[in-house]
Amino acid sequence: MPVAAFFRTASRPIRSRLFRDLVLLVLFTVGLLALVAWGLIGALNRDLAATRISDATRMAREEVRNFVQPLSRQLLIARDGLTLAGVEALTPTQLTGRFLPILRHLDQIAGALLADEDGGEYFLRREGEQWLVRTRDPRQPGRVTLTRLDVVGAPVETWEEPLAYDPRQRPWYAIAREAQGQVGWSEPYQFQALDLPGVTAALSWELAGKTRVLAFDLLLDDLLAFLRTLPLSTVGTAFLVDANGGVYHGTVPPPAPSSSPLSSPSSPSPNGATAGGTANGANGGAANGNHDVVDDGLAGPDDRQPFFSAEEHFGGPQILAAAAAWRAAGRPNEGQIRFTSGDRAWLAAFLPLTANPEGGWIGVTLPQSLPGDALASRWPVLLLVTLVIVGLGAALAGLVIRKYSRQLKDLPRLSIDYAHPEADLYDLIGRGEDAHLEFKSTMRHNLRTGKAGKEIELAWLKGVTAFLNTDGGIVLLGVADDGTLLGLEADGFENDDKCRLHFKNLLNQHLGPEYARLVRFELYQLEGKRLGAVECERSPTPVFLRAKNNEEAFLIRTGPSNIELSLSRALKYIQERG
Repeated sequence: MPVAAFFRTASRPIRSRLFRDLVLLVLFTVGLLALVAWGLIGALNRDLAATRISDATRMAREEVRNFVQPLSRQLLIARDGLTLAGVEALTPTQLTGRFLPILRHLDQIAGALLADEDGGEYFLRREGEQWLVRTRDPRQPGRVTLTRLDVVGAPVETWEEPLAYDPRQRPWYAIAREAQGQVGWSEPYQFQALDLPGVTAALSWELAGKTRVLAFDLLLDDLLAFLRTLPLSTVGTAFLVDANGGVYHGTVPPPAPSSSPLSSPSSPSPNGATAGGTANGANGGAANGNHDVVDDGLAGPDDRQPFFSAEEHFGGPQILAAAAAWRAAGRPNEGQIRFTSGDRAWLAAFLPLTANPEGGWIGVTLPQSLPGDALASRWPVLLLVTLVIVGLGAALAGLVIRKYSRQLKDLPRLSIDYAHPEADLYDLIGRGEDAHLEFKSTMRHNLRTGKAGKEIELAWLKGVTAFLNTDGGIVLLGVADDGTLLGLEADGFENDDKCRLHFKNLLNQHLGPEYARLVRFELYQLEGKRLGAVECERSPTPVFLRAKNNEEAFLIRTGPSNIELSLSRALKYIQERG
């Protein structure tokens, strides 16, 4: 149907106009619903965006604080215990008895260290399922003593190795001195022996005229693994960056030589270190299986490696785009950063990992648009708006139907109640012929000549064709033009079945069997006379009547008359009819 024809008014039947108005009303209601829903969901998302990212950042801050706080607390507890016990008098075995339970129950602690201002050091770390202790006597600056312990802490073997190492040159020692009795946190730096980055919490205090430093190490891999477990929705992400926007993607320590008894392959420790590497950056070096020590060159706070990468990053382009947007915004530690990744709008927020803003940062990203979340949290508002719009649509529909109700009552009847036909038949006959009703005296008998005639059959078939090509209608057979009941007895059919068969054959011959679904023929008894009713629906395709010599005629119904159109007029009518 052409679009212009759909909007015509005067030339369209009442039912078509009603259908058009109802379609337009439905489209208006649906469009209004979609427009309001789009605007409301957008407003809700904008309103909830700051809340979502703020809540996610607050949750990440609290969870990370809960993750690292045990290190600070245990540092204070261990310091007090060492002070009361007199740390100078404690042997390495006694120190192990104090530190080993802490590491066993706090998986995030990769290693424990104790050093003094003379360069003496005690260091305990995991070695797979076992433990490794390293001690340094300041009177022998070029050597260290290493002891392997079994799972319960019993000594397995002890040996000495050369190692050019001074704990006083390590980042954690300097941070502890700067903190002046408080727990200090280092910037992320490379734990050289394991080749893994991390941060160290350290605490210094004065005892017996000497400065003591106690430190616990935390691997960035452990922190990153913890961040990945945070419930930031199905698409939210928490990650680590440095002050320059480089993203930490996680690393795997290189395998130790297979010939090393100390470094033989084993399962990873809880903090991500393998048995072949040290899980500590403050140690400076680690013993391998041949008891050879890797010399770290007494590296100090500047021994950081480029483990924050702008090319290799965990989480894909989204996280890299967030870090770039944060860096371009001046690295704010409050508020939200808006950025785009993958044709989608995102929000990000950042908080420093330590008190030093030039160190590591924790980033959190969430999509700016989460319709499911918005609907879940604001569904009463959406429901109220939907009910208002639907109510408005229903009210408008009521007005439209009321407008057409009187006209619909005056519409002609296009079907007959098969169960109770008498009332409908009397109503039709009393109404007289019109654009939807035609009377024919007989089906095949010519009352003037007294014999069957083809012209009689073609006469009512023209009415059927015209109704099919227009808006449907009913042909009553056995009723005179003035409404007199004549019946079909003059046609001489032996029974009703013969009459129905004759009708079917005529329909197939002159119109085509494909139109049988649009035509219903029934026989009724009224005042003792048999009447035939041909109910015709509007055909979606043009219908042609094949008459004499297979000539085809195209007819339409205009008022109470059937009009045959010429070829050109028929083509124009078919195009406009759609």
